[in-house]
Formats: sequence, C-alpha cells, structure tokens
Amino acid sequence: MSQGRLAWNQLSPSFPKEAKNPVSPMVIELGSDHLRVTISGVSGLSLERHTIDEIMDAAAEKRSHRVLLDARSDGSEPTTMDCFYLGEYIASRRPWPFFTMAIVVREDMVNAAKFTEVVARNRGVFLQVFADDTEALGWLRSISS
Repeated sequence: MSQGRLAWNQLSPSFPKEAKNPVSPMVIELGSDHLRVTISGVSGLSLERHTIDEIMDAAAEKRSHRVLLDARSDGSEPTTMDCFYLGEYIASRRPWPFFTMAIVVREDMVNAAKFTEVVARNRGVFLQVFADDTEALGWLRSISS
C-alpha cells in the first residue's frame, strides 16, 4: 500500500469526505448507454471512499443509471472487509433508486470480489462482478433502466 493511502478496513465509518488522500488515477468516459470508469494505481477493490464518491457524482451528473467500473489494476487480493465496506458504501452512495454497476476485476480476484456483489445486492444495488469487460458490458445492457 502506498504511503498516504488508507485501506477500507482502516477507515472509521465517519471518515469525512473532505479528508481526501491522493486520488487514484481515474478515467471517466460517457458511453451511449453507460458510464465507463477505469481506475489504475489501486489494489483492486481497495478503493478510497472519495473514489466511489467521484464515480457516483459523475453518474449523477451524467444521468447515467449504468456504470462499468474497470478495477483490473495490479494489486493484492482484497480482504473480506475491503469487499464488505466497498459493497456497503456503493449502496449508500448510489445516485438513483434503480442503479446498475458492473465491476471488472482480474480473474484471480473474482471469487473474493463476489462478496462485494452480495453486500451491494442485499442493499438494493444491481451489481455484478466480472473478469471480462465485454461480458460485463453485455450484462449492463441486458438490464433495463
């Protein structure tokens, strides 16, 4: 973990949005029917809260109900708590009642990341984890908004 970054399991539930750590390099592109976010420089699903805030703010600004999050950057496998807090925080920050997100991770991280999927779905978010971005995009497009 790089200096100045906190993992999800090191954050208190009251971690303020203003207390931003160095921002992970992120590219946000608006497609015809979805928002595509590519993140690099993070350990897979060990994203900071402000990164999720930026993604959700962009989805609200662009009025996108579908987000494809590509988090295949190099990094270690996320902890169970990383996956739990990520799913919980995505659900708490969704900009729309009907919100769909596909997360693409490295193939060796899919099993661990499925817990994020379970946590978010239990909180009302249509979220699925994939190892292939083409499959993820197909799933996103199959969900009507």
